[in-house]
Amino acid sequence: MSTKVFVIQPTIQPEAARVFAGHVELVEPLRGTDNDGKYTPDALGMITAALHETLPEIHGIFGYGQVTADMFERAPQLRCVMTPSSGAETIDLEAATAHAVPVINAAGAAYVPVAEHVIGLALSLLKLIALPDREVHATGHQRSNADLMRAGLVPSVMWRKTIGIVGYGFIGRSLAQKCLRGFDMDVIAYDPFFDPVEADMHGVRLVDNLDELLATSDIVSVNSPHTPETERLIDARALGLMKKSALLINCARGPIVDTQALADALRDGVIAGAGLDVTEPEPLPDSHPLLSMDNVVLTPHIGGVAKEFLPRMAEQTAREGLAVLNGRFAHHIVNKAVWPAYLERMRERGLAA
Repeated sequence: MSTKVFVIQPTIQPEAARVFAGHVELVEPLRGTDNDGKYTPDALGMITAALHETLPEIHGIFGYGQVTADMFERAPQLRCVMTPSSGAETIDLEAATAHAVPVINAAGAAYVPVAEHVIGLALSLLKLIALPDREVHATGHQRSNADLMRAGLVPSVMWRKTIGIVGYGFIGRSLAQKCLRGFDMDVIAYDPFFDPVEADMHGVRLVDNLDELLATSDIVSVNSPHTPETERLIDARALGLMKKSALLINCARGPIVDTQALADALRDGVIAGAGLDVTEPEPLPDSHPLLSMDNVVLTPHIGGVAKEFLPRMAEQTAREGLAVLNGRFAHHIVNKAVWPAYLERMRERGLAA
């Protein structure tokens, strides 16, 4: 019997398809239909219906869609879930682990676009790019630079400011080098799991506690993973430690920042502004206070999306997923504790040594 991998998106990237070619049978419900390649409600509804129909016979799932606890219950042959993204929020990891199913993601593959997005959001706030642009598109009238400055809106620069990076992983390190080399900035970072000696070799000062970073940074960039330890790491107390002139940039995950506390801090002038690619909830409900604030720049969780990197993320995820399907360990298994139970399942089915 062939190994079947269901594609839970309108079409699979060619790079991933090439990895799977000759090894698995791809189940693509929209291939050759009018909806092939289209992310429309109709297309996504057809994919969901097809997935639920084929759950009992598939061995892998590849793509960006939801995989719930109920779906794991109904997929007894499922051996791997692959999401070509940096997170795994659309997958019930507890249920996956309970059913001995490894989950693969593409963590680290899109560090360059995310690091660039942090800089883009910071520059948009500092250089007053977003505010006059949204004004002119809304009103059809463009204010002069004198009008802006009379209103107290004077652009600033990133040059030689201090950026504090919360989470010094792939993204944090890429961001640090861009800030050091491109903007001659002072870079400090907080990451209890990183070696301060190695950080110093990068030209970055690793601080022992988050409070010091918050108090001394002109820009605070959140780049840590979302874990129980980082849930609402940036709360009202943390925001109160920041400079009144400081900016908060979050291109990590929404729940790391207390949304209501941030809205209150921006309203009350506790900090100067925020650039948010992620929020909690996501998207924000209509009429949320952050949506009407001039000192906030919002983007729809696209920091890690870049046409140059999507193929790389898909290929990496497919390669590691194929390894897992064949009983080989992969670096980007999100729920690594599942591995012994998974190998036991494979042995019981005669699929692993």
